[in-house]
Amino acid sequence: MAVSASGASRLRRWLDDDEHPNWKRPGPSRRQMRNDVVLAFVLAIAGIASLVLMSSYGLVAGGGPLGLPEYLAAGGAPLTLMLRRRFPLSTLIASSAVFVPLFYTSFSVSLSVVFQASYFVAIYTAVAWAVRRRATWITLLVITIIYTSWLVLTWAASPEILEELQGNLGESAGPINPVVAYTIYSTLLNLAYLCGAAAFGRGAWRAALRRNRLEHQARTIRDQAQRLAQNAVVEERVRLARDLHDSIGHHFTGVGLQAGGARRILAACDEGTEVRLGPAQAGLVREAMTAIETSTREGIGELQTVLRLLRDPDEAESVTGGPSGRTKTIQDLPELVAGYERMGLSARLSVSAQDRAHLDHLGESLPTVYHHGVYRMVEESLTNVLKHSDASEAQVHLTVNEETEELLIDVVEHGNPVSHADEDVVPSTGSGLRGMQERASVLGGRVESSSLFPWPGWRTKLALPLPTDQLSPRKDTV
Repeated sequence: MAVSASGASRLRRWLDDDEHPNWKRPGPSRRQMRNDVVLAFVLAIAGIASLVLMSSYGLVAGGGPLGLPEYLAAGGAPLTLMLRRRFPLSTLIASSAVFVPLFYTSFSVSLSVVFQASYFVAIYTAVAWAVRRRATWITLLVITIIYTSWLVLTWAASPEILEELQGNLGESAGPINPVVAYTIYSTLLNLAYLCGAAAFGRGAWRAALRRNRLEHQARTIRDQAQRLAQNAVVEERVRLARDLHDSIGHHFTGVGLQAGGARRILAACDEGTEVRLGPAQAGLVREAMTAIETSTREGIGELQTVLRLLRDPDEAESVTGGPSGRTKTIQDLPELVAGYERMGLSARLSVSAQDRAHLDHLGESLPTVYHHGVYRMVEESLTNVLKHSDASEAQVHLTVNEETEELLIDVVEHGNPVSHADEDVVPSTGSGLRGMQERASVLGGRVESSSLFPWPGWRTKLALPLPTDQLSPRKDTV
């Protein structure tokens, strides 16, 4: 029983499609339904015209004149195709129900080319368009069995037809009785007719399935392309947001700190009607104003490069650097760290001679995004010290770990967190740390931030993988 069910399932998959046996073809469009109505009327007119021609040159069964019923049958039978794609199975059943009575009442009409073509189209449409596939194949099998049996019984069991065949058929030149041979020939011809129409319909159904799958794949590709484009836009916006936060935020954090320091000096020297500055205070204010001017100029330069990128994406390679357009690299870290001195943070960069040799050796082989990412992450780490700690010193340690093949960056400060209630401090939004994590993720690395508890201070550790094919220590540095 299980084998039989499995065989029926395999047969159904073969008849329709092995990969998509349950696919349902979408219904016809309005244009297709209009075309079906036009086709039905054209075949109806052709059926009447062909019957007129057949009767005119004497190719009419019985030899007598044709009456109104024959002409009505010739014109009415094709009209069953008006809704062939809308109701394919019903059309097949209706056409089949017309055939047998027409054979006896209007034999000439049933054998006409137009009627045979109409019935062929009905079988083809049922297989090509029916949604209920199992019912369609069962109906077609029943019709085939009924017609085959009916033909055999008609030709073999009717004495009148046998006598007519014996009189009309010539002498047999073969080993088979003429009536038997004609019965076999007629049966096989009709089976080929039915199976051919079904085969054409099955091919059309599978072609529609292939078109549907291709359209679905095309839609999927378009949707994926659209999502990729949207993701690219989002990633670019995030990248620009990181650059704006890290570079411009760094400069204007320094501006805010220097301006706050200058304001406090002026407030301390305020005598009511005038501000008197001593040489030391004047020097501090002058340094603060110089630092503000420098940071503002550099910040505006950074902003201009980002705006230039927004206007012309082809300049992406040049805007990753500073105002000069030169890409910032790991070799620029000493200059970056030294720049924090004028903001009140004494930062020191620590790199061993061997590690420096490694980094110099790798400098040209590392991609631009790697240099840019390292530079910005160190910059953000030191800016966070300025914004969120009262530390006056910070250490930046760079190490090349040959075992894990990573560049390790350790930024440490030993200050206490500042209160966000202080009017000189900009509250943290957490976007700086998130930006560092995003940059590290792009480079395949990681970021770890932790307190130095129970001692005061904070540590930010970066671990970024290095290209393994380039990581080979230089012999002259060992």
